[in-house]
Amino acid sequence: MHNFGVYSSILLICVFQTKATLEKTKTTLEAENTDLSNDLKQVQMAKQESERKRKQAEQTISELNIKLAEIERVKNEAAEKAAKGATETESLATQLEQAETKNIHLTQKNSSLEAQLADAQVGLGLILIYLYPVKSFLLFGVFILFLSWVWQSMNWRSQQNIPSL
Repeated sequence: MHNFGVYSSILLICVFQTKATLEKTKTTLEAENTDLSNDLKQVQMAKQESERKRKQAEQTISELNIKLAEIERVKNEAAEKAAKGATETESLATQLEQAETKNIHLTQKNSSLEAQLADAQVGLGLILIYLYPVKSFLLFGVFILFLSWVWQSMNWRSQQNIPSL
């Protein structure tokens, strides 16, 4: 039986050693479990923080999309106004060009008419120079006719015995 005692003591030693190893393993596992629990809590907190930041980012993106839509609307309105302004500018440029062309033609026509007027005035002056003697002659003739009329009316009155003025 003696051998049984040795085996029992060896077995007892093995059990104690196993128990010590298991307790050490248990302690290690509990420490690792605590570490993992702390890590899990940190991961959960990081997840919550990440979720909060994601929602905040989505809100910011939503606000930026609204602002972008407003900017696009304003840009489109400005582009329409610019296009309308360009069309009006082209129209005004065409009208200005037409007015300038008309002004050139009218200036040329005015110059031509002024030249014609000057020529007519020169011709009229020449006519008046030539007609001056004729005018004098006509005035003299009218005067003679007037005197003749006066003479005849005086003769007629004298024949009628009407006193003269």
